[in-house]
Amino acid sequence: METQLLTRLLQLAVSNMASKTVFLERTFYGCLRLPGLLGAPLSLNFVRNASKKSGGSTKRQGKRQKAKHLGAKRGEGEHVIPGTVLYRQRGYRFHPGENVGVGRDHTLYALVEGNVKYTRELLEPYPWALGKTGPYHERKFIHVIGKPFIPKYVLVNTHDFVK
Repeated sequence: METQLLTRLLQLAVSNMASKTVFLERTFYGCLRLPGLLGAPLSLNFVRNASKKSGGSTKRQGKRQKAKHLGAKRGEGEHVIPGTVLYRQRGYRFHPGENVGVGRDHTLYALVEGNVKYTRELLEPYPWALGKTGPYHERKFIHVIGKPFIPKYVLVNTHDFVK
C-alpha cells in the first residue's frame, strides 16, 4: 500500500513538472494526503539526521595510569639473598616476619639469605594491656628462614691440648 502511494506521488510530481507543484491536503490528524488517492492519508515524517557523529564528553575519563606491579615477587620455598623484594603492597596485607624488613611503601624484603615461608598466625588483640581479652586476629606473615651458621674453620686454643 505504501509503495503504491509513493509511486502515485512520483507520477503526480512528474505530471506536474510544468507547474512544479504537487498539492497536498492536510487531514484532521496532521497527516498529508494527495487528492485522488482513495482518500488514504500519506504520512510524511521528516527526520533530520546528524551530519557529524557525537564525540561524547572526555571530561571524566582521566589519565591512563601505569600499572603498579603489586603482589608477590617470591613464592613459598624460594631461595633469596639479602635485599630481595618478597612482596609489594599498599598497607599491610602481609606483615613482616623473621628476617624480613619493611620499606617506606610497605614493601617486604629479605634481610638475610635463606628460604621464604608464608604463615598465618593468631595474635592477641591487646598484648600490651594486662588483663584485657578480646577476639584473636589472624594475620599473614612472610618469614625468611636463614641457613644455619656452620663455620668452615673452628678456632681452638692451643693451650687446651696437652703435648
